[in-house]
Amino acid sequence: LVRYRDDIDPVVLLLLAAVSGGLYAFGMACNDLADRDRDRLLHPERVIPSGRLSTRGACFAAAFAVTLSAGALVGLALRAPSGPGAIGIGRLLIWAIIVFLILLYDFVIKSAPVSGAGVMGLIRGCNFLLGLVYAPSTAVIREGMPLYAGFLVMYVFCLTMVSVLEDGPPRRGLFKVVAGGLWIAPVGVGVVGWLIFPTLQAPAVATLVVLLAWLGARIGAVLKEYSRATMTRLVRDGIMAIILMDASIVFWSGRAWEGLVVASLLIPAHLFMVGFRRE
Repeated sequence: LVRYRDDIDPVVLLLLAAVSGGLYAFGMACNDLADRDRDRLLHPERVIPSGRLSTRGACFAAAFAVTLSAGALVGLALRAPSGPGAIGIGRLLIWAIIVFLILLYDFVIKSAPVSGAGVMGLIRGCNFLLGLVYAPSTAVIREGMPLYAGFLVMYVFCLTMVSVLEDGPPRRGLFKVVAGGLWIAPVGVGVVGWLIFPTLQAPAVATLVVLLAWLGARIGAVLKEYSRATMTRLVRDGIMAIILMDASIVFWSGRAWEGLVVASLLIPAHLFMVGFRRE
């Protein structure tokens, strides 16, 4: 079995980061625009209700972010014109689906908990597939590889459902179901990694153990004290834990140093979360 041993083009990585980051910023801007009337009543301190950013300015920010992402996508087409397709779906189509799903979530079905959570999961899965499009051309990608995307969809769906449960009366039964899915999804990623690359990868296993222990501790804290504070910590850490899931995927492919680089993104993510809480 050929592992991912091709040289990694740093320009392609930077462009992929710009594509993904632009889409993320676009989603955040659209989210603030969609919630501006609600935030005026419930969260007047947020950026649009407080007057720190006008509605027009938020629209400009959203347009700039999606344009930046599209420009980076064009750059990828020029830099890596011969990259393989991702399960038969074209690059531009995946990107367009992500944009559509962001708009659908923010402006149409966010208020529907289950449907909204499903769309959020699909956004994450499509984002993963967009990166898979630009995998090294000689890498062997078996039929099981897209299952990674499936478990990422499952994880984000469950995490979004947990965030929905932060508001309203306690629903312990539903929480146990979605928390179970949240914990099982990383196990699925590990199983898929072993099936694709049937050699025990110690860094991947170690990352999985840390991830499961981290999530298990946060889930246990909620079960012990079902409160908004413990739920918020679970959602916050669950978001950062996606980094470890991505790192485990890289580790399974046999790229130890690259996996460490991905895992190290926990540091800026933690700093960002700390700054966000202070804000």
